[in-house]
Amino acid sequence: MTVTSPPRKTSPPTRPARQRVQRRIVVNWRLLGITVLALVVAAPAAYAWYRYQVNQNAGALLARAENLEQDGSLRQAAGYYQQYLMVNPDDDDVLLKLVDAYVKREANSDPSDGLASLLYQAVGRVPDGPERQDLRTTLANHLYLHRRYDEAIRVAEEILSDAPESPEASRVKALATYLQTLPSNRDALTDAIAQLIEANDKVPGDVDLALTTADAARNYPAVWQSAAEMVAATAPNRGEDQPAPIDPATPPAIVADKIIDRMVEKAAEQADALFARCAYRRTHRLPGVEADLQQLLQITPDHINGLLLGAELARQQDPQSE
Repeated sequence: MTVTSPPRKTSPPTRPARQRVQRRIVVNWRLLGITVLALVVAAPAAYAWYRYQVNQNAGALLARAENLEQDGSLRQAAGYYQQYLMVNPDDDDVLLKLVDAYVKREANSDPSDGLASLLYQAVGRVPDGPERQDLRTTLANHLYLHRRYDEAIRVAEEILSDAPESPEASRVKALATYLQTLPSNRDALTDAIAQLIEANDKVPGDVDLALTTADAARNYPAVWQSAAEMVAATAPNRGEDQPAPIDPATPPAIVADKIIDRMVEKAAEQADALFARCAYRRTHRLPGVEADLQQLLQITPDHINGLLLGAELARQQDPQSE
């Protein structure tokens, strides 16, 4: 009997050890030089083409903005000016055009958000001179109209430090100081009213200033007299071209009426001045309301506030007409 032994398990053959292969990097200097040269030539050309396209687009934006402004589309014009400045932020001339568009919108009773920040920016970039002074005056008046009295006073004082006789800055400072002071202690109110009196001497035809000064005389007669005495004390320092100071002995109500009459004489816009006097006389139950209204409508027949006031007076005279 033959006994067979089981087959032996054989291990797989061992692989020979992998030999390390040393790789060498060979630089194609000729190709590299051609590539670098191509980039050196192409990059400025590409940038020049890019700038050309940007300038073309910017020029189109500027032309569109100017055309819209000429057509009276101030809101759209301002938008195009802003897009242009995103491309050319250092163009001070266009920044001033944007400010001008915003100011015109405000004058047309179209409030412009951001005008104050634009004016601050323009004042900071425009060099000293008449143009910068005009911008600061516009900024002070804008801040006053938006009841930012602290800022308005500060800007007005900066203007007065450079131009002490500036009537516009004196006007803004006086109005903002008075309205910010109310209600306050007697000394502060006396100083504020004294500023109104002096500013009204410089700008007698300003409607807002005249009405505010006249109302101060009627509402605070005792304080008014103290303020008039304070102003009169500076009379020796007044120039020959300045009006004589208000006589403190004159009743404040009479002075107030004279301020309003003088405002109508000096105002650049007669229609607005006449309507202001008409409203003033009606508020204080003074004669002459109908005469002022008639004169106003002769000058400006379509004056909307005058027409509304005329209709109201007619209803009061004839209640059955309702």
